[in-house]
Order: sequence, then structure tokens, then C-alpha cells
Amino acid sequence: MATATPGKSRAPTAAQGLSADDMKDLLHPVKNAKSIELKASVPMGQHQHMVLSIGLDPVEALIRHVHLFDTADQAPNRAGLSVRARRRPGGRADTVIRLRPVDPAMIDAELKRSEAFKVEVDAMPGGFFVCSAS
Repeated sequence: MATATPGKSRAPTAAQGLSADDMKDLLHPVKNAKSIELKASVPMGQHQHMVLSIGLDPVEALIRHVHLFDTADQAPNRAGLSVRARRRPGGRADTVIRLRPVDPAMIDAELKRSEAFKVEVDAMPGGFFVCSAS
């Protein structure tokens, strides 16, 4: 199995958990991140089952409207730039500009201490992972 480096990826394989090698590969970017956020991709037909199986109440869940911006030729996306606007209940909104891939170890320490700055690691089974900064 090839070793992944931050910002590099291997194609995902079967939908199973991260292997021991994948977990080892994740230690480098994770040790330089402030927090870890767990996300799940769930096929449309399994949404209700997933929501109920993790104890969420679909009626009480917070709905968010999310818009991702790009140009027709997708040049920003190809350059690793992602722009997202999100509206929450009550009219609250936020905008995030994200750059990926990044190597968390190469980011200025003062910038990493900022509450407004965030480093994320996205990981999937099969060793696909990428670090981003926003």
C-alpha cells in the first residue's frame, strides 16, 4: 500500500473502515489540526435510517442552505479554492474560503493560533485524505 502525504490522495476502495496503514498516514496532518470533525456520505435511500440510527430527530434537526461558488470553467476549484456561503435558521449566515491541499506543518504558527483560521482533514476508507485551510 502506498503511503499518502498531506494533500495527496489514493482512490477509495471498498466502503469499509480506515485501515491501520490509513490511520498511520493520518497522524501527520491530524497532529497539526486544532480539531477533528466527523462527516459521513450517506446514499439518498439510507438518509432516514442513518438519521434514526445515530439518534437524531429529523424534526428537530437544523436545516442549512449551502451554496458553493465556482466559475463556468471551474478554474478556482482546479486551483484548490472553494468558496461556500451558508445560511442557518434565524437568518444567520457565514462564508468560508477554503484552500486545499495544504500541509498543516507548513502553516505559520501565528496564523494557526487565530480563532478565525481552521485546518481540516478529510479522510475516507482506502486512504483518500486531503488537508484544507479556511
